[in-house]
Amino acid sequence: MINWKGAAVLLAIVAAGAIYLYQTRSQSVPAVSAPKVFLGCSAGDSVDLQLTRADGKSLYFQRPTSLGSWSITSPPPGPAKDADVDRLLSELHTLAPADTIQKAAPGADYGFEQPHLAVVCRVAGGVSFTLSVGKQSFDGSSRYARLAGDPKVYVLSGAEVDRIDQFLDQPHSRSSPIPSGPSPSPTT
Repeated sequence: MINWKGAAVLLAIVAAGAIYLYQTRSQSVPAVSAPKVFLGCSAGDSVDLQLTRADGKSLYFQRPTSLGSWSITSPPPGPAKDADVDRLLSELHTLAPADTIQKAAPGADYGFEQPHLAVVCRVAGGVSFTLSVGKQSFDGSSRYARLAGDPKVYVLSGAEVDRIDQFLDQPHSRSSPIPSGPSPSPTT
């Protein structure tokens, strides 16, 4: 003899399991969003780039279009090594804060009044981005940073900031051949 009560309970459990499996499988998997870009300058769309350090040393690069060749406009003017500028822009584009201070403490001094390093870039669409890098964190492993127009304070890796900072101390001009008179004529 079949116990109808037990069979009904078993059937209800199996039906509930089937409904649960159907519901969980039919839901779409949430799309994984691309990581948010911290500084919106990249090698592919930037047309101006300026680096200025607190000691007064600065470099200013410019190109006519996002596909053009870079030139140094100051100091001293001349053609720039495109690969060097593009490599720096790639580093800036992949720069990611280690932490974010959503609300800066009143009166806190992060060093933005006279930043250690300022980076200004403009993309082909005309939008500019300004990053001010201030004082070192209490343990010296990172630096505080702020994007113009953003009240948050970001904590950047000291090693990443050092690589950008060192860019100012390296030569980035291309040698351009200078003709020194008439070229020799071929002899036969």
